[in-house]
Amino acid sequence: MQDSEWKEILDEINSQGFNHKNIIDRIKEKLLAAEHQDIHRKWQRNSFDVNYLFPLQNEHIDGECTLLHLAASYGLKDLAAVLLRIGAKFNVRDQDDATPLHLAAKNGHIKVVKVLLQKGADPSLKNENGQTPINLAQNNNIRQLLQRAKKRKVLHSAILICMTVNLIVTLEVIMAMLNIAQGTVPIVIMPIMLIFTVIMIIALAITDCVIAHEALAFDIDEPNANEPSSETSEIQIEESRDIEISEV
Repeated sequence: MQDSEWKEILDEINSQGFNHKNIIDRIKEKLLAAEHQDIHRKWQRNSFDVNYLFPLQNEHIDGECTLLHLAASYGLKDLAAVLLRIGAKFNVRDQDDATPLHLAAKNGHIKVVKVLLQKGADPSLKNENGQTPINLAQNNNIRQLLQRAKKRKVLHSAILICMTVNLIVTLEVIMAMLNIAQGTVPIVIMPIMLIFTVIMIIALAITDCVIAHEALAFDIDEPNANEPSSETSEIQIEESRDIEISEV
């Protein structure tokens, strides 16, 4: 099925409205209306799975992708959100090992990028060429958003490690206290264990604060297309001055 046909179908569905209850039926209807009974039949054999790999052809590729890949590629934020709600996998791969996040970043769709990241899409995954969504990002806003999300992922891993270590240390302290009470361990070990526990709790608190700070600053507003850049404003000011001088 041609890329242009998919875009026409999904754009039409997007303009007419849909929800999580009828989106699959709407797509089925459009496939039949476009005389793609063969694709409909194969999808039906897979129980109309939202993560089914559909055929996709254009001048560059002849492969397969999911509905979420298509929504991400075309910048259909609402459709992407609904597909995720009904079970679409946010890290699903296409024939090039690209995720929907790769396609949204590559095509400059920051709203879709935000939706995918909020649902847990991984910005560090690589396609078959070893590229992450950050490598493919078409503008600085998307690149910064992905880098921040990647940093958050690292911080979350760090806090999980801290929590695990803290739990282990706490259990060790409890065991040491029991052994001290039984007289099997010297009492001098107790202060050492307590100090180590306090250090781990402080490290955990610091990591948690950093993550909270990153969460507050997570969203990056899209640039306002109607707002002129500082460079444009300066040029307009200079032109105005030239006009005033010529009139004088």
